Amino acid sequence: MEEEEEEEPRLLSAEEAAASLTCLASFAKNYLPILFNTISSSSQEERPLLLETVGEYAKITESSRLNGLFQNVMKKLLTAAAAGGDPMTDEPELEANKVLLLELSLALMPALDEASSEFLFKSSTPFLSDPSGSVQKRAYKLLQLMGEEHTSLMQRKIGDLQTAMIDSLPLLWPGANKWRLRCILKLVEHLGFDVSYMKLIGAVMGEVILGTKCHARKSRECAFQILVSIAQKVDYGSAGQQLGDLFSMLLAGLAGTTPHMVSATILALSRLVFEYAERVGQLAPPLLDSVMLLLQHKSREIVTAALGFAKVAAVALDPDLLRQYMKSIVSNLLVWSSDSRNRFRLKVKVILERLVRRTSYEEVLQATPEEHKKLIIAVNKRLKRAKKSKAKREEEEEETQEPSRMRLKGGYEAALYGDEDEEEEDEEEEDEGMEDLPKGRAPAGMRRSVDGRSRQQDGSSSSAPTTAAARTKFGFPANNVGKPIIVDEEEEKVAGKKRRRMEEEAEEFLAPMKEEEKERKEVAAVLKNSSHANAMALAEQAEEALNARPARSWDQTGSKRRKRIQPESKVLGGQEYRPKKGKTGGDVKKAGRPDPFAYVPFDKRQLNQKKRHRPVKKLSQVFNATKEARGKK
Repeated sequence: MEEEEEEEPRLLSAEEAAASLTCLASFAKNYLPILFNTISSSSQEERPLLLETVGEYAKITESSRLNGLFQNVMKKLLTAAAAGGDPMTDEPELEANKVLLLELSLALMPALDEASSEFLFKSSTPFLSDPSGSVQKRAYKLLQLMGEEHTSLMQRKIGDLQTAMIDSLPLLWPGANKWRLRCILKLVEHLGFDVSYMKLIGAVMGEVILGTKCHARKSRECAFQILVSIAQKVDYGSAGQQLGDLFSMLLAGLAGTTPHMVSATILALSRLVFEYAERVGQLAPPLLDSVMLLLQHKSREIVTAALGFAKVAAVALDPDLLRQYMKSIVSNLLVWSSDSRNRFRLKVKVILERLVRRTSYEEVLQATPEEHKKLIIAVNKRLKRAKKSKAKREEEEEETQEPSRMRLKGGYEAALYGDEDEEEEDEEEEDEGMEDLPKGRAPAGMRRSVDGRSRQQDGSSSSAPTTAAARTKFGFPANNVGKPIIVDEEEEKVAGKKRRRMEEEAEEFLAPMKEEEKERKEVAAVLKNSSHANAMALAEQAEEALNARPARSWDQTGSKRRKRIQPESKVLGGQEYRPKKGKTGGDVKKAGRPDPFAYVPFDKRQLNQKKRHRPVKKLSQVFNATKEARGKK
C-alpha cells in the first residue's frame, strides 16, 4: 500500500498554482496572437476548442495587455463592418472574416473590463442588421451572453438594445431566431415594469407568439419562457391589475390572417391558461368560448391547436368553470368525433375522458347531444376498466414492492401531449374487442412497455423479432430505445398463428398468378425462336388456352371476400369465323355478321387493371394481320 501511495502524482499547492498562472500570463502577448492566427486558419470542427482556450487564457491575462489585443480585434471588426453591408456584393471571405472576429470577441468578452465591454456593445449592435445570417447569429449570441457576464452594463444599455432589436426585426434570418429570443428574454427580465415595458411587449409579442411554433425545440421553450416571464412581471408589477390586458393582447392574435399565426396564438394562450388556471375566469371571461368556436374552423392546423388548448383546459381549469362552459366545449368537440385524420377522433376521446374525470359522467352525458351519447358511454366504460387495472397494478406493486410503471412528468408538456395512445386500429373496434376479453388482458396490438405507453409510441413494432442482445437487465425484450416490453407469451402465440395463416392464404392466392406468368414467359421464349407463321399459330393457341381457364375467385383460398368477375358464358373471341374445312388459319365472312379481324372482342375481365396489356396485344395483332392481308392482295 505504501508503494502505491508513493506512485500517486503530487498535487500542486495553491501557491504553486498561482505562480504557474502568473508565469503563463506573462507569455500572453506571445501566445494569444499565435492562437488568433491558428483560429483563422483552422477548420470549423477545430475552432470551438481553440476559442475556449483563448477565453480561458484571457481570464489570466493582465487587463492592459488584454485591452491592447482586444482593440486590435475591434479595429479589424469595424473595418470589416464598413466594407460590407450589401448582400449582393459581399464576398464570402468578408463574411467569414466578420464571423471570425465576432467569435474572437465572444471568447474575450467575459475577461473584459467595463470600458472595453461598453465599446464592444456599441460595436456589435449594428451587426444585428447585417445581411448575413451567420453574422446575425453571432451578434445576438454576443449580446445575450453579455447580459449574463456584464449585468450592470446591460441594465444601463437596455434602452439602446431595445431600439436596436426592434429596428433589426425586418432583416432577421431564421437561423438567428433562437439567440434573438434569448435576448428578448433578457430584456423582459431586466426591464422594470412601467408604461415603456408594455410598449416593448406590444412590439415583440408577435415574434414571441410565432416562436411557440418553431421547429427547433429550444426556440419553442425559450418562447414559452418569455411568455411566462412577461406574465409574471406584469402580474407582480401591476399587483394583478393589468394581467387581463395581457390576455386581451393575446386574444387579438386570434384574428390573425394566417392559420399559422392563429394556431400559435392558441398555443400561447394555452400556456398562460395552464400557468394562471385559477384566475382565468376573472381575467378573460370570453377566452373559452372564443377558442372553442375555432374548433369549427376549416383549417386543420387551427383545429389541432384548439384541441390542444381543450386538453390543457380540461386538466388545469377549475371544475366549476368547466361545468359553466361544458355545453360549448362538448358540442364543439363532437364536430371531430368521427374524423380519424390527424388523430382528431383520438384527441376528442382523450379530452372527453379528462372532462369525465374532472367533473362527472352524468354532467358530460347531459351536455352531449343524443346522437353522440354512445361515445360518452364508451368513454365511461374505458375509464372504469382503467381504474380496475390501476387498482390491480397497485396491489401487485405493494406485493412486489417494485413499480411496474414510470410516472409521467407533470407540467404543461404532460397536459398538452399526454394520454394519447399510438393506436392504429379503430377506437370503436378496440372498445368492443376489449369487452370480450378476460379481466386484466389486452389485445395483441395493445401491449405496453413499463412506462405505460404503447409499443408504437416507443417506436417499436408489435411484430418485430426480439433477440438476446435486445434484452434489458430485467430479462424482458427491449425496444429500440432500451425500454423493456412485457409481452404475454400466449398472446404472442395467437398473433403468430394469425400471421402464418394470413401468409398461407396470400401464398395460395398468388400461386395461380405466378403459374400463369411462368407459362407466358415460356410461350414468349418459344415465339422468339420460331418462324413468323409458326409464331402466329402458337400465339393463338396460347391465347385460347389462357382464355379457356376459369377466372380465379377468392373462394379458392377460403376467404369471405367478394368474388372476382366470372367469364361470360359466351365470349366472342373470333372462333365463329374459323373455316370448318381446311387448316389455312384464315377467317371467313358470314352473312349478317361484322367482318372478321375488324373488331376487338369485349370481355369484362379486360377491365381488370392487371390485364390491360392484353387488349393492346390483340389490337396490335389485328393491325398486323390487316397489313399482311393488304400485302397479299
